[in-house]
Amino acid sequence: MTWPTIPAALVLPPRKTATVTAAPPGRVVAVLECDDESAYAVAADGPAVRRLDAGAPHFVGLDLQLSPDGTRIAVAGDRELILQDLTTGATSVFAFDSLVGVEAWSPDGTRIVVDLDEVLAVVDLSSGSHHVIDGTVGTDFYSAAFVLGGGLVIGFDDRVALALPGGRLVTVSDEYELSGQGSVSPAGDLLALVRPPDYPHGGEPAEFDIALVTTEGEPVGTAKPIEVTGHDIDVLGWRSAGELLISDNGPDGITLFGIGLDGTRTDPLTTGTADVTGIAVATGLAGELRPRPAGEPDYGTATSSRRWFGRG
Repeated sequence: MTWPTIPAALVLPPRKTATVTAAPPGRVVAVLECDDESAYAVAADGPAVRRLDAGAPHFVGLDLQLSPDGTRIAVAGDRELILQDLTTGATSVFAFDSLVGVEAWSPDGTRIVVDLDEVLAVVDLSSGSHHVIDGTVGTDFYSAAFVLGGGLVIGFDDRVALALPGGRLVTVSDEYELSGQGSVSPAGDLLALVRPPDYPHGGEPAEFDIALVTTEGEPVGTAKPIEVTGHDIDVLGWRSAGELLISDNGPDGITLFGIGLDGTRTDPLTTGTADVTGIAVATGLAGELRPRPAGEPDYGTATSSRRWFGRG
């Protein structure tokens, strides 16, 4: 079995890094978002790093999500949802009448929940059809994720709620926040929600709480919330039933580490420099993720000097 790996150090790749379209990296464990509005795919099974070019030149910010198995990426284009196969470089496009935001893939990779200009919708990738999620029109949501049974849990500005048929929203928590699909356990029945500190911390490390609840909002067991010290804590996935994959985005860069449900923190899997400002991880690979042995990255050879986005 080939374990997915991630480099121990994440750095801004050179400007002449080959693109995904020209030299597909294969299965990808993470996408790095950089401060020059460029994004790079990091291969899971080797040293390849490739510049993301799907959606160019109409790339809208860094609105993207990796499929759970790391073989595809969904990118928000100009009124489009663009899917790129990371093993072949091939793309497919779903057109819409409104701006598109990418929220999450379903665990089986057959659907994607998107933001269609202030309303959530689920896109069926086999048919291209989509349906609007009742109760989300004109609401202030910031994230969404699939849960057991194919339903959705949604992060709103004032709560996290489970979306039920007919537009009914059942509050899961009004104190904690939803990081995204990484918050949902592999079985789809538990949520790891984050509560930021309730005081300004000016970029200094502070105490964040992570609570484990069912999709109905019931606490799991009698355990207290997990306390995590950091700058900006997010749950990227579940490494096992007893351990979460956490990112801490600080002024000096991003750190990925595991934390047990008992609060035990493991050694960092990887750290990034300050010019790596965000990271998206293939949630289905989080449980198998290993640090990569030291070695030189393979940036490929750029075949064109055309400017797409970021540094070009």
